[in-house]
Amino acid sequence: MADYVQNHFYDEKSEMYFFTSSEDAALVARNIESSDNVIPASNSIMAKNLYLLSHYFSNVEYLKRAQKMLHNISPNFNDYPSAYSNWMDLQLNFVYDFYEVVATGPEANQKLEEMQQVYYPNKLVAGAKTAFENALFKGRLKGEETNIFICVDNACRHPVKTSKEAFEILQED
Repeated sequence: MADYVQNHFYDEKSEMYFFTSSEDAALVARNIESSDNVIPASNSIMAKNLYLLSHYFSNVEYLKRAQKMLHNISPNFNDYPSAYSNWMDLQLNFVYDFYEVVATGPEANQKLEEMQQVYYPNKLVAGAKTAFENALFKGRLKGEETNIFICVDNACRHPVKTSKEAFEILQED
């Protein structure tokens, strides 16, 4: 879906995304929505999606696009901060460690549910019960054991067995 959006909504000039597709009926002007309001701007959502996808799939291009979009908008932060709150939330992920919480094994879903009980704004969670060749999971399934890995940029600490231990690692940093 991200590739579809890239192909049909991307504006090379602004390096942002139009609100409407190139396949939609011709309009007088195609808008580029960048200011957050009650609902976050479509571009701030897309930048966050690209950021998360870059971590899920180890896709450097998605990360570069998210970074470029943030760079395009960040000069506006001081003028009207509340209109860029979702963008600033994304910026925090670049400024502070962003955690990949990965659970593997037969009880992966249960461990992830436990990990979602406490809010950490700068994390993604992913799990797999069986072997999966995604970069987040490669080499992390250890037989019939359920493990939780706390990683930053795909560099992980030693796996732990319980959510409590995983929370302790997150609180240390």
